[in-house]
Amino acid sequence: MTHAPVCLVSAGACTAVGLSAAASAAAVRAGISGFQEHPSFVDRLDEPVVCAMPPGAPGEGLAARCAWNLGCALTDALEALPQKALRGVSMGSFFIAAPELRPGVPENFAEDVARKVRAAMPAAPAPVVASLGHAGGGIALASMFDRLREGEIDWAVIAGIDTYVSRETCAWLDAGRQLHTGYNAWGFVPGESAGGMVLASLPAAQAAGVLPLAVVEGIGVGIEAVPIAATEGVCLGWGLTHAVRAALGRLPAGAAIDNVYCDHNGQPYRADEMGFMLARTGDRFRDPGAFVAPADCWGDAGAATVPLLVALILQGAARGYAAGPLSLVFAGSDSGQRVAMLLRTLANEQSW
Repeated sequence: MTHAPVCLVSAGACTAVGLSAAASAAAVRAGISGFQEHPSFVDRLDEPVVCAMPPGAPGEGLAARCAWNLGCALTDALEALPQKALRGVSMGSFFIAAPELRPGVPENFAEDVARKVRAAMPAAPAPVVASLGHAGGGIALASMFDRLREGEIDWAVIAGIDTYVSRETCAWLDAGRQLHTGYNAWGFVPGESAGGMVLASLPAAQAAGVLPLAVVEGIGVGIEAVPIAATEGVCLGWGLTHAVRAALGRLPAGAAIDNVYCDHNGQPYRADEMGFMLARTGDRFRDPGAFVAPADCWGDAGAATVPLLVALILQGAARGYAAGPLSLVFAGSDSGQRVAMLLRTLANEQSW
């Protein structure tokens, strides 16, 4: 059976450093930070909590803010595509990755955001919503990959939303020594953001007159047996290793990864996990020590991570500053789910 290539045709962003993919990528490349002291949240020493939020979002209500952020990211991703393409996004091919359950995230948060987005975009099909955390966008793509390759669906939209900017969430992070503060340099800055990416099979993109920007060469998922909240055992990075090895399974002999984009946020756990993975797979990377981790600009993006990292890759290729065409994206959820994606950008290719 012949499989059609799965292509990325667009990606959008709404972050603390930009209300579009272009603006966010430019800020990340320049090292601009969107960190700011929250006007009312304080840590255990009564110092203001430092966080990162998109400018312009509504001031009250997590669901209202995140729906606005997601609408901004989806508009950015979809506005350049023709209506012929958008009509191909059918039931079951619109996915929203949402935060994992944690203090400060209401039980029906994701569904509430989805309702608000549909009210603002009534032409969109009903989304599938899953609370999968950092790896959610990649897990969604893994579930749709074969359907796109085999022609069961022609188009897919995968979005991600998250926010750690909640009083209860910040207090929970502080209590667990995960909040970046003056007394805890190894925590992370709470972020709030949204991202979206549009995928299509190559025949569908060509029929709609849409130029593919990248092709998904491989995708892998894994489960870490010792997630970050585990009380016993040591994470040796096996879940991430399995995901990366699966994603790189079709990488030609002698080829190496040019660019790495990941969800590092300053926590030693994630750094150690990546170190173990690289100890096993480092020969597949052009420069194992070079990677982009934009949490130092827009805070921890949570479930929005994968679509946002894809947006950075497409921007880097389009503007000519990527180190090469092969990029690896990886992310890990607190629950232990891991995902890795191998992308080949097509900025310099005139045809297939």
